[in-house]
Amino acid sequence: VVDNGDHEGFKGEKDVHFELLLSRTKGLLLLVRSGYEDEWGLEELIAEARMELTEAVAHPDHALFRDIGPPGQMQRLDYTLIEYYCHLADRELDGNRALTTAAHIAIRMLVEDEYVIGEAAVLALNTLERYVESMECDGLERRIILSELIRYRFQIESKIRSPLRSSPDSERIHNPGESFVSSNLGDVSMECF
Repeated sequence: VVDNGDHEGFKGEKDVHFELLLSRTKGLLLLVRSGYEDEWGLEELIAEARMELTEAVAHPDHALFRDIGPPGQMQRLDYTLIEYYCHLADRELDGNRALTTAAHIAIRMLVEDEYVIGEAAVLALNTLERYVESMECDGLERRIILSELIRYRFQIESKIRSPLRSSPDSERIHNPGESFVSSNLGDVSMECF
């Protein structure tokens, strides 16, 4: 069904196809983290998503940016890239180079983007903490950097976890972290069939 959709409907609407690629990549990354071999070509899916995003950036009125602007869509892709490179570092497949690449992506996101999605910032800071811990230097400067990264991450996590009310009069409380996690789990259900 999904493969047929690739040819029939999904590629007709580039925003839908980008979402499909991102969702599939995240779902497959979950499987690979669970111990499955990467038989699906995660790097190719990520490259295809990056190519679609790059093409869309050339057209500011592109449907992909209807709800989330170009920097936000790039952060979503960067989030996936950081997860992927951290996974490679965890499996010691190109370990230090993979962690360095993940740290470069994290720094770019935190420094260059005016606004950062909360969960993406937390992942970026976790990655930078890991990178600083892996550095072979020791001393006061490294401890200061680590403590600042941890402090900043803690501030963001506490803001993410704090419940929101839809309005001051409302009894309903929303947890922003739940909706992000639910929307970014990835879809692997069709891969089983």
